[in-house]
Amino acid sequence: MEDKSEPATVSVSVRQFVTARTQELIAISSRISNPGGKEKAYTPFKHIPKNLRRRAVSHNVKRMPFRFRPKVSDTVTKDGRGNPLSFVSSSKVKKCGSRKHRRRKGNLLLEFNRRQRTYKWMETHIWHAKRFHIEPKWNYKIPIAPCDKGRRALYRSTKNYATMQDISFTSVFQLDGDFDVICSGFSSIAPINSNALSIGARMFATGERQGKLHIYKQEAYPFGYIGEVHFQWLKKRESGSSVWLWVHPAIREEILKELVLVFDLNLDFHNNKSCFDEDTSSKMTIDEIKLLPKNLRDRSQWTNTGKGLSLTDLQGEVNRIRFSGPETLNVLRDVLRTSVPETAQQIVESNAKSVLSSFLSDQDLLQRQHLVWNLLDNFQDFPAYSVLPLIVRDPRVFLPQSRAKILLNNEENSDPEDDCTDIEEVEHLDSVVEMETNSEINNGTASHIPEVGELLTTFISKVVSPLEDYHLRLNLIKEKMTDEDFCKRRAGLLIPGSEMVLGWEENQIPVILVHRPGTSNSGNYSDCGFDLILPAGWTMAFWIAFAYRAVRVTGLRDSVSCAFETGNLHSPYFPPPDSYFGAAEKLTTEESKRGEYFNLAPAKRPNLIKLSCCSPFTQDYAGLLEFWKDDTDAKTDPYYILRDQEKLNLLGRNVKSKFWCKLVENLSSIVNIHQCLIGVRIDILGRGKPADGAIICIPTISDVEKYSSQRKISDIPIHIEPSQSDALKHKERLDFRQKHQKIMAFLRKKRKKLRRENKQCDNDDVLLANNALIHHYNSQKLSQVYNHNMNNMWLIPKENYLETYHNLSRKPMGFFTYGGNEYSQGKCSALGYVSAVALLEFAKNAASNKRLGQFVLVRNWVDSLIYRTGKLKILNL
Repeated sequence: MEDKSEPATVSVSVRQFVTARTQELIAISSRISNPGGKEKAYTPFKHIPKNLRRRAVSHNVKRMPFRFRPKVSDTVTKDGRGNPLSFVSSSKVKKCGSRKHRRRKGNLLLEFNRRQRTYKWMETHIWHAKRFHIEPKWNYKIPIAPCDKGRRALYRSTKNYATMQDISFTSVFQLDGDFDVICSGFSSIAPINSNALSIGARMFATGERQGKLHIYKQEAYPFGYIGEVHFQWLKKRESGSSVWLWVHPAIREEILKELVLVFDLNLDFHNNKSCFDEDTSSKMTIDEIKLLPKNLRDRSQWTNTGKGLSLTDLQGEVNRIRFSGPETLNVLRDVLRTSVPETAQQIVESNAKSVLSSFLSDQDLLQRQHLVWNLLDNFQDFPAYSVLPLIVRDPRVFLPQSRAKILLNNEENSDPEDDCTDIEEVEHLDSVVEMETNSEINNGTASHIPEVGELLTTFISKVVSPLEDYHLRLNLIKEKMTDEDFCKRRAGLLIPGSEMVLGWEENQIPVILVHRPGTSNSGNYSDCGFDLILPAGWTMAFWIAFAYRAVRVTGLRDSVSCAFETGNLHSPYFPPPDSYFGAAEKLTTEESKRGEYFNLAPAKRPNLIKLSCCSPFTQDYAGLLEFWKDDTDAKTDPYYILRDQEKLNLLGRNVKSKFWCKLVENLSSIVNIHQCLIGVRIDILGRGKPADGAIICIPTISDVEKYSSQRKISDIPIHIEPSQSDALKHKERLDFRQKHQKIMAFLRKKRKKLRRENKQCDNDDVLLANNALIHHYNSQKLSQVYNHNMNNMWLIPKENYLETYHNLSRKPMGFFTYGGNEYSQGKCSALGYVSAVALLEFAKNAASNKRLGQFVLVRNWVDSLIYRTGKLKILNL
């Protein structure tokens, strides 16, 4: 029988045999690891039992079994090809400590300071953060508005009681040098035409009153407006003069740049060392550690050794709280209780090293301060913008147990020590009055017995505030009793709620009270009140004391409402359009409103082309001035706002008295009238609520006649703007959309085809090429271009603005900056700017036909074709 079996193997290649078996083992292991093959590759998370699979496993690698952790770490930190992800840092991430570690006192303070690296915090930030909406603005965290809806409640508080706002974000500079040199420098940037008084006026130079200046770029008036600066001269010193400059944070850099240019200053010292790196292990109090981000001891300074000038940044050394309302004085008197001479004497005897020992040792000054402050019971007793320095007691000593209002002549809330009813105090006051009267009689200047206002004026002229001393401001926080020690003392009281008696241990705090008479262009509402200037580290103690007196706290949005109620268009809360600050705010507002508009569905958007609305997101003053340019050679850019006080007062009287011929004459004398804007106020007659950006137009005779005949029927509009056709633009948008959809479908098919090829291909080079093509066919950038072009098709092109203005049925005069319901008037009104040339034509029409009067037309051209009626009034500074 033939043997059909194969011959036996004579030899075996060990290398080939081992290689083949190795590949088989690798294939078997791979199939076990991934039962579904390459198409169904399992991640390391799916290798654990199903009963242990949790959502948290994918977020915490340490919850995985130990043998799977390396693979999980690779999948978390690397992509499918083994490359590290872009968001994974190569350096080791520092582990966040446990909650127990983070909640330690020292770590809490360090975290408190660390979080202020990007944006600065005011001392009341934590209090506001619990109750207010906070937004980053001007390098600060600014309280915008309370979380509750209380605009009416805010108005009632300002009208009947008191409100307060922390404006410590305001920048402060101290300028030292010769008085005449400082005044001559400011004369080039603060022209007398736009300022009632110069910085060197007699009423300001003594340091008894605070002033205000409108600052321009050097020798650029009336163009180049920067902003508003409040100033306060310090008391006369032996070596030169000093003035504090209070600057809005939005214009801080511009003002600083202009001061350096005018006075030829050079940066002498600037601290580059971060205050957060300081060693806090030394014996520093909690309040001192909290002030480390303010870097109080190392300040930026600019000097001019030739002229003996120096400019120092005092940001953070002093804080400022703004009060408004008729009961502000009563609240201040209840919280700001002046130092008792007996207690001051104990402090001087027990603690001679106190920073206030030299001020507390003057018993006569303290007695005079105590009497004058408690005699003031009327807001009119204060001279306008007067500066009143005081040394007051610690407000934590007499903090009430519950929140309650301080009402006039409320005996329950009065303090026996503050009542000027003691016989000895009355006799002392009589002796003071008699002594001053006799001295005036001897000088031949006395005509009557001095009143409270005269006593106050005399006291202000003689007293010097301790806050003017730099070293005293810095060392004042060291002597403050910490809140922890204070609470322990209060907890040990036998009668809860009674006033604490600390004796010589009680803190005495120097403060400055600045009178603010307020402005009112409406007649029924005024924002009069006081500004309280406090040393660093003491704001929260006073803030809590005022909050317990039921003073309503306001934010930035509430301040805008108050400025609107007073009709103060020149307030810093309304950024002027002719300044860099106003231009920056304009861009921010335009971007925000543009996003809101295009987030709406196309069917829900107002058709701006049909409404003939050129600038729906901002006020187009440049296009408006171009429209009123009668001479082709006349310049309209840049434009400026008229701030000549004498001219504004004259124009306002002419409009109010309806002297139209004189108004025409005064308007014609304005320099660069084609580039001039004038602030106005429009009171709406009848129905209609003006919106921000609404347009103001000149009426015709037919509009006035129609209004006179239909005055009692407010539902019927005076005039309706004819709707414009949008058929051509609509067809362009439709064609553009269809074309874009075809391109998107083509790219989608290409990407789908390439992905299908990748699943069937094992060649790495082909995979890389296909992935590159998929990225090339990505439609994200194409969609961005499409959205930008499509959005522009919903708007009127800028080159057609002038044509649109000419096609309007009523000539435009200006735009509204802010509009709404005014509670003090019980009707709607708005603030805005009009072109001086348009106002001139308006005055000519009124002079030729007396029936026109102050009658104007208003239209919310963003969403309406209806014209409403209003009454025009020119605003003063």
